[in-house]
Amino acid sequence: MTHTILENGDLRIDVDYAEQIELNAMMKTVDNPNTDEFMYDLLEPLICNSELRWIRPEEIGALTDAPILGIRGQERLAKDGERLIDKHVTAQSFGKTFVEDVEKAWAFMDYQTRSVQQDLAENGYVIFKKAV
Repeated sequence: MTHTILENGDLRIDVDYAEQIELNAMMKTVDNPNTDEFMYDLLEPLICNSELRWIRPEEIGALTDAPILGIRGQERLAKDGERLIDKHVTAQSFGKTFVEDVEKAWAFMDYQTRSVQQDLAENGYVIFKKAV
């Protein structure tokens, strides 16, 4: 599984032919392969081996339940009085709070009609639309 940021800013995730065949077989072994849990498990190797991270919608001011992937910036000390509810807090120690801001984000906006894994299984790729 690989990913590419396209010229228009969208994020494309690709599986090779062997991965696509394996994914189709895996999807036939579960009752509902279109769950978020299945998607998280499927994309875990990509998340673990790239700069991509799961982003909560409130971190970018999004009003959606769409799956969102993003790239976080360097960890930094939170400013006094900074809202932390919409930040990714990495550590709190001795009265100091450290956060990471979202530098880039992409959302799978077709989440209500199909799944990330469905697109990967059928097409060999999926597109996440540029959000930030």
